Amino acid sequence: MIGPEAPHSTQCSPPKREETSMVSAERRILLNVTAMVIGVLIGGALDGLSFGGNRHLNLILPLVGLLLCGFVAAVLIRRHFGQHLSIVIVLVALCLGWLSIAIQSAQNPKSPLIQPYEGVISGTIMAIDGHAEHRSRLWIKLARVGLDNASSDIGQGAISRALLGKMVRLSVTDTLDAGSVGRTVTVKARLFPPQKPLFPGAIDYGHQTRLKGIIAGGYALAPVAIEANDQHHTNALTIAARMTRYRYDMSAWLVARMGSPEGGIAAALLVGDRRHIPDATYEQFRRSGLAHLLAISGLHMGLVCFGVIAFLRFGFALRPSLASHYPMHKICSLLGITVALAYVLISGGAISAVRAFLMASLVVAAVLIDRFAITIRNVSIAAMAILLVNPGALFSAGFQLSFAATTILVLRYERRRGPRTLGYISPFIGYIWALFVMSCLAAFATAPFAAQHFGSFTMWGIAANILAIPLTGFWIMPAGLAVMTIKPFSPDLAAMAASFMLVGLEFLVTMTAWFAALRYAGVRVIPPGYHLIGFGLVGWLLIVLQPIANRQRIIGGVMIVMSIGLWLARTPPDIAVLARDRPPVVMIASDHDNATIVARYEWQTRLSGYFTNGSAMMLGQDIADNKTSVIFSTKRGPPQIYLDRNKNSFAIARHRRALSAICRLDVHYVVSFDSPKYPCRSGAVILSVDKLQGENHLIWFHPSGGWTIKSTD
Repeated sequence: MIGPEAPHSTQCSPPKREETSMVSAERRILLNVTAMVIGVLIGGALDGLSFGGNRHLNLILPLVGLLLCGFVAAVLIRRHFGQHLSIVIVLVALCLGWLSIAIQSAQNPKSPLIQPYEGVISGTIMAIDGHAEHRSRLWIKLARVGLDNASSDIGQGAISRALLGKMVRLSVTDTLDAGSVGRTVTVKARLFPPQKPLFPGAIDYGHQTRLKGIIAGGYALAPVAIEANDQHHTNALTIAARMTRYRYDMSAWLVARMGSPEGGIAAALLVGDRRHIPDATYEQFRRSGLAHLLAISGLHMGLVCFGVIAFLRFGFALRPSLASHYPMHKICSLLGITVALAYVLISGGAISAVRAFLMASLVVAAVLIDRFAITIRNVSIAAMAILLVNPGALFSAGFQLSFAATTILVLRYERRRGPRTLGYISPFIGYIWALFVMSCLAAFATAPFAAQHFGSFTMWGIAANILAIPLTGFWIMPAGLAVMTIKPFSPDLAAMAASFMLVGLEFLVTMTAWFAALRYAGVRVIPPGYHLIGFGLVGWLLIVLQPIANRQRIIGGVMIVMSIGLWLARTPPDIAVLARDRPPVVMIASDHDNATIVARYEWQTRLSGYFTNGSAMMLGQDIADNKTSVIFSTKRGPPQIYLDRNKNSFAIARHRRALSAICRLDVHYVVSFDSPKYPCRSGAVILSVDKLQGENHLIWFHPSGGWTIKSTD
């Protein structure tokens, strides 16, 4: 007998559990990027160290690590523990970052120069940068070196042989055109080893230039002599040299058509050549928060690549027979990325341009395989590709600023991905709102890196970008692309397009000057230091790696707030002393906008931009090149009393006789260029510059009368 039918039962699937892992699957690739960055930092820290006499251990260790990771991965796969491979992948990324920086450091050894040398050098000009209006810088690959003052313990021949085939960067007063690239030059020059960090905690530009292949820098002592026979070098030019010549020719044509500064800005936007931008104009862009427009980045690459794609798709849409039978969107994407590649090559391949091109390539690849185009995975892949090929880029401002802004904007896009309606809000207002939000996010993400590299922040950057980005995107860049496209075929039509572009550039320059003149534009801030930046980045990772873990997000938010608070609480130094390989110069943070420069003689106060900008970053004040902020001690006249940033009074003494007179005054401290024999009876603290020779120093003055000194030795 058949019993009653059992009630129909359905097996309900268990409710979906919340992901308890600290890392979501979509954001796991960020751990790989972080591991590769840590590997680059480890390899950079161990560069040049000798372990038991083995100087190649920095290359051997990451290779051993990769082999161990491969063995562990094979064991996990064989035993069906593939879910644990993510840990191995993170370790592989760390070893790859370590290995890449070790290889780059081995390919670019440290400079054999230990002191300045003079002599006649000869080589091939590979590139020209600097300022076209006063001093250009030549990148010369050395073919012959003759040093006049090589020390006997090292030997002139040894140093000369070590320099052969290496790159030096030389400042010259000669005006050289695009035809100089690839030609052989001979010049008498003074060469210096790469600079150490200017102050404790400052950017190590010497290490960055070394990783670029530059083994020494200096300046010409005589006019540059260019080899007369140009035919041989013209035939032997490499593709890179021909691209460089085209870039400089295009820059010269734009400057001749538009004048300065508009022509120089056009050259920076279109071909990445910033030599023709006057210093005053560049400073206005920096103070207004628009300096990023002068570096080819995502904005320019997007307009070139996706502008070409949109134009081609519009053209093919006029032929329905083609559009209905072939995947024209994919064909147009391939053509657009080809144009973008040519744009990167013409522009010189700056880091921000390469990053933007890699992102555009990944977007096109996603279009070809019908996947989402803009994801944090693509940003991570672009970052790891750059670090794998050029790990030294990690230390540059371009890499840090570019990826900081791109990452936060892509995370914002991923969070709001999907169809959205604006309701009663018009598309124009929606565009302005989106531009405002993007500007705020980019400003927040790049602020610590901008402060670390440039020591400044502008209050008007968001408002300036809301006006400047549409002007650049819808007027200036389209006209510029028309110029570059038309010029090879019709220079007259290109000149008409350049005139249209000039009007937009004039609006941009006027607007930039207006924002730069506002109060709180380009405010000086002290660098936060990479330890605080790293602490804040760890907190940011805790937030973005697992968006649904509230406790993890709270911890990350607290870490970010703590890093910002510690940055704001940092006390800038009161005094900066430049005494490395030069007569001492003292810079004191004053009670007005510009720091006070103090030296024994007037000629010692003439400092280059490298010294003034680096000192201004540390002190948190501008250093102007004018008599209101420059003081040199004199033999005659009564002693003058000045005030520093903390309203402490100080005076300057050149000789002991002046020091005796100053010690009778009511001052907090005395800057003395001669060693005192006894302390001041008034209790004033004496800063003896004579005892600070040989290195640069940062000094904090204590209200109790003591000092804290940090040196670069």
